[in-house]
Amino acid sequence: MKDLFLKAYLIINNKLYFRLLYLFTTFSFITALTFIPGINILTKISIAWGLVLVIINGFEIIFKIKKVHWANIVTYIFLGLTLVLTLLFYPSVENIKVFVINLMILTVFFSVDTNKMKSKLLDEFNILTYFYVLLTFILSSVSLGMILLGKQIKIILEPIWWGVENSIVYTGLFNNENALGISAGIALILSIYLIFYTKSKLLKSILLVNSIIQLATVVVSGGRSTYLALLALFFTFIFIYNRNTIFRIALVLIPIIGGSTWLFFNPDKIYSLLHGRETLWETAWILIKKSPFIGTGTSNLIPMMDANKTDYLRGIEGGGLHNIYIQLTTVNGIFAALIIIILFGSIFFFLNKKIQPLMAKTKVRFTILLALFLGIALINLMESSLLYSVNFICIIFWSVASFLISYLDNEN
Repeated sequence: MKDLFLKAYLIINNKLYFRLLYLFTTFSFITALTFIPGINILTKISIAWGLVLVIINGFEIIFKIKKVHWANIVTYIFLGLTLVLTLLFYPSVENIKVFVINLMILTVFFSVDTNKMKSKLLDEFNILTYFYVLLTFILSSVSLGMILLGKQIKIILEPIWWGVENSIVYTGLFNNENALGISAGIALILSIYLIFYTKSKLLKSILLVNSIIQLATVVVSGGRSTYLALLALFFTFIFIYNRNTIFRIALVLIPIIGGSTWLFFNPDKIYSLLHGRETLWETAWILIKKSPFIGTGTSNLIPMMDANKTDYLRGIEGGGLHNIYIQLTTVNGIFAALIIIILFGSIFFFLNKKIQPLMAKTKVRFTILLALFLGIALINLMESSLLYSVNFICIIFWSVASFLISYLDNEN
């Protein structure tokens, strides 16, 4: 009986199995997989499992079974701050639920374990990577074929006004073009990583074909934010392999100054570039000025945005403020946003330092993964997908970050 309980505990406490299930679950509610009868039960199972892992993580820290890494300490500070803000300033069931979701994200998906053997860390990460690449290969291939052939999935909803059709038109198998583009962009970068990892020529060829399919999917999807991840790939390689400080500073400042200057002289291009996000950000700025340190809380965000809007708020119900950093500042205040921004910056420069002395092929592989970390962080200048809800972007981002830190800061 004792052995049975131990086996059950090991399965339940296996974060790889949890990640695989939740990753599939997140794709099930943004693609046509949602039409499979009974598939919604996976969401309930995933959430319940995640809550159990949160409790186990707490016990492991209390009884010193698990060493707490500095990166996780930063996330605990963020969680502590947002918990205090939630309980004191915007206590509600919805806001507490959101806190629990963030707790799951930052303690389970972002679980740094520098005591685990490197070989096991690598095996688990590669299993997650192959699973993601295989799943997105199927979804992207079918979606690409549907787009090229002009086929659509159209869901008719209840009409908003009498006689006016209200519907959702899928982009391939995905319910929106951004999700398709971003999933393909992530798959492309992970495929490149696996090409440099695997020794099998056959597998390299298959991964190369998949890379071409994913790149084509990115192009035809129409999701523009994905290009930020692809630019991050080039940026990170230049940053890692050119150690000149002045060059690195210029590499960061020139795109920022150049982009800002172009927008200043071409203000008419802003809407076509941002697709209405600028209205969300303008309205959010009004709320930030009213409550810069406390924030609005998640449950108050949409009502307060609606009350202060300067124009139609496009996509706020499904995508939030379409900028995770603005959303953090609006919902939980400046200090909460600063903690996360400092965390991202610290992780990037910490990993840069760890990657520098690696051998050639290993250095390339880990540079690709660091580029993915940076790329998803940049994508979230246009999306809000790293906190407040669990989605495939969030799972990959925090899983990549935890793997890189666990592996590169590991002496086993």
